[in-house]
Amino acid sequence: MPDLGENCTVHYLRRGLRGGFLSALLKQFLLGFRFIGMIFKRVSVSAADVYLVHDDPFLASISLLRARFYGNKFIYRVSHLKPETVALESGIGPLILSSVARTMRNFLLRHSDHVIAMSDSMADYLVATASLERDKISVVPSMIRVGESKLTSNQQGVVDELLAKMNEFGKGNWLVYAGNVNPARELDFMFDVLSSLRRQGIDAKLLILGVAQKKMSLDHLRRIAESRSLTPWVLFHAPVEEAVLPAALALADLGISPFPLNSVFVHNSPLKTLDYLNAGLPVVATRVPDQQYVIDSSGGGLAVDYTEEAFALAARELLERPRPDRDELVKWLSENRSIEEAAAMIDAVLCSVLTRGKGG
Repeated sequence: MPDLGENCTVHYLRRGLRGGFLSALLKQFLLGFRFIGMIFKRVSVSAADVYLVHDDPFLASISLLRARFYGNKFIYRVSHLKPETVALESGIGPLILSSVARTMRNFLLRHSDHVIAMSDSMADYLVATASLERDKISVVPSMIRVGESKLTSNQQGVVDELLAKMNEFGKGNWLVYAGNVNPARELDFMFDVLSSLRRQGIDAKLLILGVAQKKMSLDHLRRIAESRSLTPWVLFHAPVEEAVLPAALALADLGISPFPLNSVFVHNSPLKTLDYLNAGLPVVATRVPDQQYVIDSSGGGLAVDYTEEAFALAARELLERPRPDRDELVKWLSENRSIEEAAAMIDAVLCSVLTRGKGG
């Protein structure tokens, strides 16, 4: 958290809607009861000048109430349109959870002292759907820890193990997807691209470092790969820790970041594109505005339409080009999308909010 001086205290609270419908509700309400004592007992948590809550309407409600009770500031940070994403799932449970969470989030946004969004597009969306003034929102896009850490022997062992598994598939051109495998992301699209490349005579393979909130999501992808007879060319691997990620990704030849251009994902500021560039990989990505900016500005790949043909064509073109200069990519990331840049931007937001009159 940025250093605002010894007389300023910031509570940064982050949780999220995880798991199934009933478990998510239960976890969040239990969490709410746990923090309800904050409102009346200062001893339960040190006094704060500002509460910054990240993507959790239940916890934010408690924090807002406490902030108003003691005359503190409250900032709500929205990194993903989680209620809208949940609504993309089938079933009455996700629909109810989405409606409740969206109503709570928009109430919190209207009553916060300031809002942090992940992209200009998301800020405009929140203005339109939550009745906010645009000058109440600051944009802090996705940032990463730039560079590559020196690995411990255990961490290097993870990389070596992954390389050994990839070698079992034989030589070829490796595409990699590192990220969430939520069904709403329609990741069977990756298999369409893989099939297209192989039909063109390119010995393409796909590495999936998938994060699954529900095991069934990953199992679903496995079944799709099997049903399309792609199993010999698809390697599913558990996600690796942040320090290992650059070295693990560098084993591949091309990073892919496909997002359906629907009313939700078009507002994203994807981390995976930054992670690929940090590893020195060229990237093929959907024309999500933030991804378009990152790729065009860094020169690290191609942003294309969300179609099998466009992705396969771009992938083939990048595989035939020399690999990008990693030093140049890291330099661009350091100047534009580093954790240090994010800290400076949040520092500016906090200082601005704390110099205003008391919220109410």
